Parts: sequence; structure tokens; C-alpha cells
Amino acid sequence: MEGILSILGFSLGASLGMGVVRAVGGGPRPVLREVMKAGMAVTDIAKAAGSRVSDTMSSAATDARESLDGVRTEATQEKSGRRSRARADSEPRKIVIAKE
Repeated sequence: MEGILSILGFSLGASLGMGVVRAVGGGPRPVLREVMKAGMAVTDIAKAAGSRVSDTMSSAATDARESLDGVRTEATQEKSGRRSRARADSEPRKIVIAKE
């Protein structure tokens, strides 16, 4: 995450610096226009990063839910198996005595 933020910060700084250098020669209006373009670019980058994080979080949550559902199903099956064995074990058994 730090790598992404450092690349984003470097890109933003380089873009603003180049925009200011280009626009200084033409007066205040081009400078303002370049600053507005840079601001819009930053907004687009932030939205894209936010959507990527959101997608990652939602897919992780979905995977966690699926894993939890699988564990619940296995636990339920195991409990029902124990109950059926317990019922079978509760019936009286014939005791066999070995003769020598």
C-alpha cells in the first residue's frame, strides 16, 4: 500500500510541477486551467484506487462468507452423524462371553 501511495504522490507532484512550468509563460488563466486539470486527474486516480480497494474488500468478504458457510455445513453434518450414532449406540447390545 505504501508503494502505491508513493507512486501516486510522485505522479501527482510531477504532474503539478510540469503543469505549473508550462502555464507560467502564458499568464494566470492557463495556470488555473492546468491546476483544475491536475485536480480532476487526482480525483480520478483517487476514485479508481477507492474502487479497487472496495472491490478487494467485497471479494474478501464474499470469500469469508463462503468459507464460513462451508464450515457451518460440515459442523451440521458432523453433529447429525454423531446423533445417529448415539441413537444406534443407545440400543441394548447382546453381551457375548467368551468360553475357554
